[in-house]
Amino acid sequence: MSHLVRIDDTSMPDGVIRIAGQLPGADALKPGETVTFKFMPGFVYLTGLVLLAAWRKSLPATVQVLIDDTATYPETQRFLTNTGFREIVETGIYHPSAPSRIGKVPIQAILKGREKEATVNEIVRIFDDYAGHVADTAPFRVLLSELCENVLAHSELTTPGYICARVFEDNNRCEIAIADTGIGIDQSFQRGTNKSAIDRIAKGDSAVAIALEGLSSSKPQPGPGTFKTYFGFGLFITRRLVEENRGRLTLISGPEIITVDSFGRTPRRLAKPWRGTFVGIVLDLNNPLPLEHVYAEAEEMVVPAELIVPSVAAVGEPAIVQPEGFALRLNSLTL
Repeated sequence: MSHLVRIDDTSMPDGVIRIAGQLPGADALKPGETVTFKFMPGFVYLTGLVLLAAWRKSLPATVQVLIDDTATYPETQRFLTNTGFREIVETGIYHPSAPSRIGKVPIQAILKGREKEATVNEIVRIFDDYAGHVADTAPFRVLLSELCENVLAHSELTTPGYICARVFEDNNRCEIAIADTGIGIDQSFQRGTNKSAIDRIAKGDSAVAIALEGLSSSKPQPGPGTFKTYFGFGLFITRRLVEENRGRLTLISGPEIITVDSFGRTPRRLAKPWRGTFVGIVLDLNNPLPLEHVYAEAEEMVVPAELIVPSVAAVGEPAIVQPEGFALRLNSLTL
């Protein structure tokens, strides 16, 4: 049996949402079946390709996935190749071999250890290429690291997550997308130890909305001297950076979708739940990403109120006293 997935648009949020709603579940595909991605005329964005790449790697090896790009323009056909998407889909490899070009980074796998750091470093490099537009790349590095850390720490992947980024010089905009096919946000909370989050979800609250608020699943115990961000906290940092930037954030997990922009938050539902998590971000490079301000908010959320005591060094001014073995980790990479 053959399944056809029509790709009319891969933009965020509408194109990505339409694609996610079409994809058949891995458990619905039988050995020997074929899925064809039929690309129609129109501009193809990397963001939608990341979602498709992650979904393809979640399928059994016995399912074949093909690309039909006969209806597209030659530029689109080259784009599907240059981004590494064609290799991932048609050969089943994890790492596409296509080289990066100025202004964009090909789809890359997120794996444990140094692979993740190398991926983030490569993506941050595109901002370094445009130093005239981006005075400080540290916020981008932290944002990317937080998203990759969420994939590695929470998704319980058997296949890699994927990430990509692109800068559009004509309007000074940046798009970033990351997708995995792990357990998703709801299950991360359900398997965690945060009873407050579990109770709220049981009463009908959105797991995706709770994660964006910064409520952690508190799954594994953090190592000595660190505070792991886990599902929720990294997404809180991402959300606040996007809000301050006046950008746009699209978060998909399970049947839930929330889009965050300058008009507020818009919830939607998927007819076919996405098994895993997709995060798409649009940033305006003309606007700041106030990292220190956002981390100050995050620190207030993390440190219990009873630990805020008068400072000895500065009489009359409050200071945060951290107990032994506790520290807010601002970044998992070396800047």
